[in-house]
Amino acid sequence: MKTWRWVFVGTGLAAFVVTAVLIATDNPSKAMLANGFWAFVAVGALVQLVRSGRRTGHPSRALRPGVQGLGEVQDMYLGRSPVPPVTYGSDDGVVPMEISTHTDRLDDPVWTVGPTSPGGRS
Repeated sequence: MKTWRWVFVGTGLAAFVVTAVLIATDNPSKAMLANGFWAFVAVGALVQLVRSGRRTGHPSRALRPGVQGLGEVQDMYLGRSPVPPVTYGSDDGVVPMEISTHTDRLDDPVWTVGPTSPGGRS
C-alpha cells in the first residue's frame, strides 16, 4: 500500500520537474504535459477522497467537502459574491403598527365633567 503511494508521489514530482524543464526551454508540448499533470493531481485527489469515504461509511461523506470546495474555488475564480439566504419581504424586519381612527377622550387637553359631558347622564 505504501509503495503505491510513493509511486504516485514520485510520478507527480517527476511530471512537475519535466513540466518545469519544458517551460524553461519553451517547448511547444508544455501545455499538454501541464494539463496532464493537473489532471493527474485531480484524479489522485478524487481517488483519495473516495477511498477515505469508503473507510468511514457512505462515499457522499467524502465527496461532499470536495464538491463544496470546488464550488467555493469556482466562486472565487469567477468573482461571484456570496448569496445571502432567501428572505421574503423587506430587509427592515417586522415593525408592529396600528392605525386607529378612534380618539380617546382622555387625550383631550380640557376635560368636561358633569351633565354637559358627551355620553354622560343628564
